[in-house]
Formats: sequence, structure tokens, C-alpha cells
Amino acid sequence: MRKTEQRLWDRMRKHVTSYGVLLKRIENIVEAGTPDVHGGANNVNRWAELKAVDIEDIPKRPGTRLLSGTKRLNLDQENWHIEQRNHKCVTYVIIGIGSHEALVHDNSRVEFINDYTLTQHRDLALIRVQKPADWAHIARLFGAKV
Repeated sequence: MRKTEQRLWDRMRKHVTSYGVLLKRIENIVEAGTPDVHGGANNVNRWAELKAVDIEDIPKRPGTRLLSGTKRLNLDQENWHIEQRNHKCVTYVIIGIGSHEALVHDNSRVEFINDYTLTQHRDLALIRVQKPADWAHIARLFGAKV
């Protein structure tokens, strides 16, 4: 069975590429912190880190952090996004919630992402995907003219 993050990638690839965006999954063991996804269209290039939480792993208490353990952004990932931000580059963290929801954050507050509850993630997300048509908003981030 595919892991939660792999299933998020499958959904993202299916929907976002349908808008003409080239997406590549990156498995980089050379440079620590490199995000999972690189893609773009129409002279736009973007990077995104994928994180995913199964429905049964969502904290029961509202004040509990959503990302914990292996689901957290590690320090290398966080530093990669901060370095990009320091050079005026926008990167993203896409968090899959169960099999239907995805939340997109840019790197403007990446150092706080691990501290947010599910409610805070939903409130602060740039984009909240709840149905297939919502993936068009993510495709736009990657340069699609939707």
C-alpha cells in the first residue's frame, strides 16, 4: 500500500498536470532539505514540500499540533525554504489531510508550520483544496493559465 505522502503526490500529479503543468517528484539524497516536487509552466518554476496526515492521525484535541514525528518539516527542509525566501523566491509546503483535503502554505511563515494546529493550518493556508476543481488554484501557483 502506498504511503500517505505518496497518495498526496498521486492526487496532485493527476489534477495539476491536467492543467498543463510539468511536475517532477524529486528524490535527492545529495542535498538535504530539497523539496519533494519541482514543476512549472509558462516560464514559472516552483518547488513544494509535501507532507501528509491520515485521517486517523489527526489529533483529537483541538490545541494539538498537526505535524509531529516524521510528519514534521525537518530542520534541513525548513532551512531550505528560509534560504529561498531570503533570496526572494517563493516556495510551498502542501499538506494533505486524509484523502480529499490539501492545504498550501508559502514559505513566508515556514518556521512556524510545525507549531500549527489543524484549525490554524486551515485558517492560514493560501489555498484549501476540498474538491477536485480546487486543484486548479495549485496549478496556477505553478504557472498554469487556468
